[in-house]
Amino acid sequence: MANDAAKNKNRRTFTKSALLTLLGAICGPASAASGSTRSGQVRLQAMPSRPWADPASLVISIAAGTVAVESVADSVRAYREGLGYIEHWRGKLSVETAEFWDAPEMAGNTAAVVGPPELQSGLIRFVELGSEFRRVESHTTLGWAALEIRVKNVDAMPGQLAGSAIMHTNGPADLKFGSGPPSLRAVQFKGPSGEPLYFTQDLQFDRSPLIGKQNVGGVFLQTLVAVPYIKTRDLYLRSLGMQLRVEASVPRSGVARQSGAEPGKMYRMASVRAPEYNSVQIDEYPGTIGARPRTPGYLPSGVAMCTLRVRSIELVAAALQEIDVPFRRLASNSVPPYVGTQALCCVGFSGEIIEFVEA
Repeated sequence: MANDAAKNKNRRTFTKSALLTLLGAICGPASAASGSTRSGQVRLQAMPSRPWADPASLVISIAAGTVAVESVADSVRAYREGLGYIEHWRGKLSVETAEFWDAPEMAGNTAAVVGPPELQSGLIRFVELGSEFRRVESHTTLGWAALEIRVKNVDAMPGQLAGSAIMHTNGPADLKFGSGPPSLRAVQFKGPSGEPLYFTQDLQFDRSPLIGKQNVGGVFLQTLVAVPYIKTRDLYLRSLGMQLRVEASVPRSGVARQSGAEPGKMYRMASVRAPEYNSVQIDEYPGTIGARPRTPGYLPSGVAMCTLRVRSIELVAAALQEIDVPFRRLASNSVPPYVGTQALCCVGFSGEIIEFVEA
């Protein structure tokens, strides 16, 4: 009975949160795609040639999502064996990088960057916390909450990850918007350190150029638990020039009950786009939600940071100064996801750590 209740709760969470998440993140205007929605049985259209987001946006794409884990070796092994990722880099965090993140105690800790062989963006960076790691349930604290990853065949994922340290939690399920055919099909997993991973297949457009040769591509969206909502949204939407795809109100009754917030209240969410088919989803949560526990001098456990690839570091610096958001600079770093250029790091209005690297 307890297991059934847990599965039902997970299913409700999936249908309410993932539906809206993916609506804003991927879907463009409704297409004429037809046929079965089972993976591999739908006729896909070529990606539309019109701009997917404002070409003038300061943000180009998500360069990497950073996950602070208990063991880098265990995480790399799971992602290599389960997802077919390769290790783009492994080493020790420099003093300069640790201080840049305001995590000076992490200098010398192991870190690694993994991702599909063909991609240099949408990567995942693991940083080791060791004994400072604290497993925290996703979407119960402010900040970055989950990584969303493109796949060609979502129905293959449970079999592909069978026996893996990446655990299946829900789906696959079709996601249907309005009266048209289902647009997406998605499945949920958790990584070795409890990080939520949402694998998503587009049922309308052929996204394979964005994925590479294998089934699993890179990170295309990060979700952010936000309080205050408006200031957090506007940092990405107005200051960084990302494009609003959708904004909606949704119930968060389970979170409200757990946090002692007002039951029945509706909360907003927005999906904001970057030109290279990437998005940030901002989810408003009750004001009773607190910051993620974080040992002084360390990154928070779990999904800890989003690295955005930008057109100009100096334009980003000016935008942050205009809204009184302090930042730190890193002169240069050749380790991925850096590309040998300068970088900025700041903390957003919901406590989220944001890193900017110049294209």
